[in-house]
Amino acid sequence: MKLKDFTTDQLKAKLLAKTDIQESGCWIWTGGILKNGGFGQLRLTATCAILAHKLSYIAHKHPVPKGKYLIHTCNHRTCINPDHLRIADKNDFASGVIPRKPRALTEDKAKEIIRLRKTGMRLTHMAEQFNLPYYLVAAVMHGKTW
Repeated sequence: MKLKDFTTDQLKAKLLAKTDIQESGCWIWTGGILKNGGFGQLRLTATCAILAHKLSYIAHKHPVPKGKYLIHTCNHRTCINPDHLRIADKNDFASGVIPRKPRALTEDKAKEIIRLRKTGMRLTHMAEQFNLPYYLVAAVMHGKTW
């Protein structure tokens, strides 16, 4: 099976099954996360894997044109809300047209993340609270940063 063999409703159901919808409007992907880049990934079949945010955009809007990219306007790499994704090209990156919210992981935030995790707080909620991408909060918890 390939991507084209799934209906839009099937794709949306697969995405929703591993999504935590936040008050901010972000739809945080709770499935697999790529170690290189921190983006969510969904394996549709044994031979078909796709970035979760790209699949969400395809399922809810339309395919991404060849040579174009999707940008997270919320600055959360694990967000799959199609309304938080914009199509861009390499020139948009270079010119600074793509607005980015600043995100800063400080030592104090890292210590607080570790403290909150011991209380049982979910990583997705910490990411929301500190306005950090999920993969960055997870990196703190796994000792890969700080």
